[in-house]
Amino acid sequence: MLNKVQIIGNVGQVEIRQSNGKKVASFSIATNENYKDKNGNKVTKVNWFRVAAFSDHYVELIEKYVKKGDRLFIEGSLQNSSYEKDGVTHYNTDIHLTGFNSQLILLTPKPKEDGDKMPEELPPEPAGDKEAEPWPGANDGIPF
Repeated sequence: MLNKVQIIGNVGQVEIRQSNGKKVASFSIATNENYKDKNGNKVTKVNWFRVAAFSDHYVELIEKYVKKGDRLFIEGSLQNSSYEKDGVTHYNTDIHLTGFNSQLILLTPKPKEDGDKMPEELPPEPAGDKEAEPWPGANDGIPF
C-alpha cells in the first residue's frame, strides 16, 4: 500500500510544543489553485493543510529554519484522527513528517540574522547509527 503526499506551499503559523516530554512541531501550509469561473473571472482557491513532525530531527530543523511565509516542499504521509468536543466528534486529516519516506525542502532560502545561510535542502533523518551497504559485498573493492 502507498500513503504519500507531496505539497509545495507557503507556511502559516509554526508551533513547537511539548507532548509526553518530547518536542513536536506543527504548522499549516497553504496551496493556491487558480482557475477561471464560468464568467471568465480569475479565481484563486486557497487550501490549508496541517503538518506535524514528531521526530527530533525534523522538529529541530523546523524550529531552527521554518518561519511563517516560507515556501516549502514537503513529502509525508496522511494520518486521520478524531476527537470529541462538546459532544460533537471532529475529524482531522494531517500530513505527518516521519523519519521514513519524508522530506522537507526550503524553497525560499534567506540569510539568518547571524549571517549563516539556510540550507536549500534539509538533510534526511539519519536511518540509524550504522550505515547499511547498498547490497551485500558492495564495498568489497571489486569494480564489478
